Formats: sequence, structure tokens, C-alpha cells
Amino acid sequence: MIIDGKLLLPEGIEENFRFLALEVTKQVEGMLAALASGDREAITKIGMKDDYIDNLKAAIENKCFNAVQKAAGMEKHELTMIRAVNTVSGNLERIADHTESIASQMRYYDDTRFLHNYDYEEFFSIILEALREVPAALLTREVTTALQICRAEHHLDTLYKKNFDGIMGELRSGHAPENLITTVFVIRYLERMGDCLLNIGEAIIFTAVGERLKIHQFQALEDNLALSGFDLNIPNLAFEGIWEGKSGCRIGHLSARNSGTEGESSQEVIFKEGNSRKIQREKKAIEAWDKIMPGLPPRVFSFQNGGETASILLEYLNGHNLQQIILSGDNALIKATLDALFENLMKIWSLTKKDTPVKSAYLKQLFSRLNDVYAVHPYLREEPQKIGEIETATLKSLLVKASPMEAELASPYSVLIHGDFNIDNIIYSPAGKKIHFIDLHRSMDMDYVQDVSTFIVSNFRVPVFESASRKMFNSIALAMRRFASEWAATTGDATFERRLAFGLIRSFATSSRFVFNRDFAKVMFHRSVYLLEKVTEHEGKEWDTFKIPDEILIY
Repeated sequence: MIIDGKLLLPEGIEENFRFLALEVTKQVEGMLAALASGDREAITKIGMKDDYIDNLKAAIENKCFNAVQKAAGMEKHELTMIRAVNTVSGNLERIADHTESIASQMRYYDDTRFLHNYDYEEFFSIILEALREVPAALLTREVTTALQICRAEHHLDTLYKKNFDGIMGELRSGHAPENLITTVFVIRYLERMGDCLLNIGEAIIFTAVGERLKIHQFQALEDNLALSGFDLNIPNLAFEGIWEGKSGCRIGHLSARNSGTEGESSQEVIFKEGNSRKIQREKKAIEAWDKIMPGLPPRVFSFQNGGETASILLEYLNGHNLQQIILSGDNALIKATLDALFENLMKIWSLTKKDTPVKSAYLKQLFSRLNDVYAVHPYLREEPQKIGEIETATLKSLLVKASPMEAELASPYSVLIHGDFNIDNIIYSPAGKKIHFIDLHRSMDMDYVQDVSTFIVSNFRVPVFESASRKMFNSIALAMRRFASEWAATTGDATFERRLAFGLIRSFATSSRFVFNRDFAKVMFHRSVYLLEKVTEHEGKEWDTFKIPDEILIY
């Protein structure tokens, strides 16, 4: 329940939390006073409240867990606050522990006033200013103050670097090495308090936004919304994290609700933050796709480059991805989606077709990812076996044999491909009867077989074994194979079947690393080995007779 902007916590948690924050602040203040006076007796008393602080933290943790266990009917923002209180409490306890560690270092000084040669008071000033803001900021979910608490970490890092460099210079002179080394430990503990304050600030942001965002991610979100002309109204902000992606980017579905004279309205967008090169590639790819097929990719509302990381705000596409549509079991919707998909692919391939041969490197890609496969499924790593004088083939030996065969192949033309054509990257909007593509950072002019093989295996690898859904995934994989085969025949692509085999070899083997079900992973991996054997056994024969069995493509 929220009263006057403050979220009420389950009984006892707020009181314990306020006492914990107060005791930790007092302990840090006591440490500062003891250092200023050089009073060794006062320093030794610093840890006397350690058990009390630990008990308060334990009580808060127990009450938080009990509240979560009884969470039936509790709203998301209430659970978020409980999680944040527990996180903040743990970091407050660590700050107290670091204070006690500083006290324990004092016995190594000849004279504790040696520390007065350095900026210890400024360290404490930054820490205490942030600590005093914590209770109110957390309990009222005040983001502006949370950001100030987060920024204390940067100020402390800068101060640490300045003092550390000074100490290193003095150590080279040989002056008072014992005192200097002790001072390094002291300022290191003060710097680590900054890490705790950063965690605390980010936990408070979590209570306001509803998802865990690091400070640089939140600032990137703020900047993108401002650049796009959207209002950042924190109390009316709904951020839903999307964690399923394998790209390493932070992705969120954001709904910023605004109340105006015409009632409440909302603006839905997708926020992505991650590796700068990857985000920049996606932006350029979206722009290229939009010139060819306007409306196929999402619109770009804003882009921010932050050096190593970048962020982008994209249009939220209403609809469902193809995997969700298949699982819905709605045959009419599935047919409409496939019809729209194949119609769009025909247009894209026709519009972007360039009569310049291109070679793929499916087996090279597989080689580069084999260690990742074996890391998840070490039992798939095969050693050569001998039956009499005959040595059985392993995946690696087959790859060595097949690589020169692939090197001879080329698609007679290139098209603009998606580059990561999984069924969850294809969106269909029934209202507009439109297909959309997302996650386009691997898009390029290349052999269309790469998208075809990726699409087929992305149907296969969905770990759904219920009969009706499984049959639908199988039928869609075969439909793509038929569509692509017809396109190949129409365009005079004589090596399509062989290139498809190499694409499937790569996709079946590498996709097994995304599946933890041992038996299912083996099924995919062994299909890759089977296709490799089939290709290598066909060497020297008429390739017109080479055919991939449909049974390989279905489960």
C-alpha cells in the first residue's frame, strides 16, 4: 500500500531498517571522530556494535523472506520494495564491516595521525552524505536522490586514485613504508564503501522502475527518452525486462504513461543497451531495411553512443513472435503469418538480389563454436574409435574432410539476409497483417541459405514435445524448406541443396549449446554428424542426386 508517496512495508521491517541505517551511520561517524582525535581507545570501541548491526540485518532478512513466502496477493511493487530493502540492508552491513576493518588497521600505525596526511576526511564526508540520504530515498523511492547516492561511488574512486598515486610515489622514496602500506588498506576499505553505496542506489532505482538497472543503463534510458521527446515520469513508468536474448544486451519493454486533458495515454517502446558496436550495427541495419521495406523493422526513436556501450530506443511492435503464434495453436493465425512471411521474403530476396557469387563459411563458424558446445555438453566430444583396422569418424575428422568441399561452393547471387533468422525474431501483427523483423545486428548481403537453415533449426530446437505443437513446428520447418527450394529452382541456384546441408550442419551442432536436455541436445548434434557423413559420402557422385531427407528436419 502507498500512502503519501511512501510504500508501507510489512510489520517490523521499516523499524528495523531505520535502526540499521542509523547504527551504520553512527559507526562511520564514530570512526571519523576517532581518526580525527587519534584516540586509540575510541578506535578499539568501533566494533562494539557489530553484533547489534548483524542482528538487525538478520532480522530484516528473515522478515523479508517471510513476507515473500506469504506473498499471495501482494503486488509487484511491494515485492520489489522487499527485495530492495534486503539488498540495501546487506550493503549497509558491509559498510559497517569495512568500518571495523579500518579500525583493525590502526594498530599497524606508529602514530594514527599519519593518516591526516591524506584526504581521509573527504572520503568520510562523501560516504556520510550518501548514507544519511538512504532511508528516506528508499522508503519514498526517490530516484534523484538514488542517483546522487550512486554517484558517490565515482567520487570515491577518483579520490582513491589520487591518494593511491601519491602513496605509490612516497613508497618509491622509501619513506615510512609500513605506515604507507597501512594507509593503502585504509583508503581501499573507504573506496569499497563506495561500491556498497552504488549497490544501494541501484536498489532504490529498482524500486522505482521495477527492474534491476545499473546506473549507466538508467542514465542511458533517461537520455533516450528525453531525446525522443517522451516524458520520463517515474511514478508512471513501467519497465519490463526481457531476459531471454542471447546477445548480451539489456533489453526492456517500456511503457511511459502520461495523464493529460484527454485522459491517460501510454507510449510503448523497446530499450536496448549493450556493446557499442553491436548496437550501432543494429541501428544501421534497421535504417537499411527500412529503405527497402518500410515498416518491416521497428522505427528508431533515439540512439546514444556512450563509448564502450550504446543504447537505442525502438518502436514497440504490437503482435506476437512466430514461436508464440505456433504455440497458440491458432491454425488460421499461423497460416496468415506464414503467408505474410513468405510473401515478404519473396519481395526482399527479389529487391536485394545481386548477381555476384558469395561464399558462406558454415563449417568455419561451427569450428569456432565447438568449444562452447562441449562446455555445455562435454559428453558430445568424441574420440576416435577403432573397429579392427577401421577408425570411426568423429565430428572433427568429418569437418576436416568436408571443409574443402564447402569451399568449392558459392551461391550464384547474394540477398539481404536477417542474419539471425530465428522464429522469435519474426513478429506478426494481425491487426495490420504485417510481418516485422527484430534483432537485425547481424544483417548483411549474403547467401539466403544462412537464414533458411537458421529458421528451420530454430523450429526444431524449441523444447516442446506435446504432439500437436510439435507437429506444427515440424510442418513449418518443412514449409520453409519447400519455399526456399522453389525459389532456388526459379532462380537457377543449382547448389542450393548442398549449401543447405552445410548450413544445417552448422545450425544443428551449434544450437545444441542452447539446450540443457541431454537427450534432445544429442539428437540435434547427431543430426549434424549424420549430414556431414551424408555429404562426405557423396563426394565423387552426381550432386543432382543429393537430397536432404525431410526426416532430418523434424522431431
